[in-house]
Amino acid sequence: MKKLFLSVVLLVCFSFAARPTMEIGAFETLLGWKQYTPGGQLESIMGVNWMMGFTYKRYFGRLQVKTINPYWMIGTVAVVVPMAGIGLDYVIDQNWTVGGAFGLPLTNLHASYSF
Repeated sequence: MKKLFLSVVLLVCFSFAARPTMEIGAFETLLGWKQYTPGGQLESIMGVNWMMGFTYKRYFGRLQVKTINPYWMIGTVAVVVPMAGIGLDYVIDQNWTVGGAFGLPLTNLHASYSF
C-alpha cells in the first residue's frame, strides 16, 4: 500500500508542466486528466468523480479565461448508473474554475483547481 501511495504522489509531482495536465475538483471531477488539441487548446477532461464513478467533460468551443464556457458531460455514478448533463464553467485563471451543471440524475455546483 505504501508503494502504491508513493507511486501516486510521484506521478502527481512529476506531472507539472507548462500547461495544467490534471484537475482536482469538488463534485464532477474529483481527480481528472486534461486532454489538449494539437494546437494546445483544452478539449476535454476525463476522470473519477466523488460519486464513485467516471466523468468525461467536453467543451463546446475554445476555452477562454474570464468567460463562461459551455460543455457537455457523460459518465457514471456508483460505477454502473449512467449520468449525462450540460453545464457552464467560468474560468477564473489558468488554474481555478467554478461552474454548474444540469444533469440526470444530479444537478450540481462545482469548483476545481488545475495543476
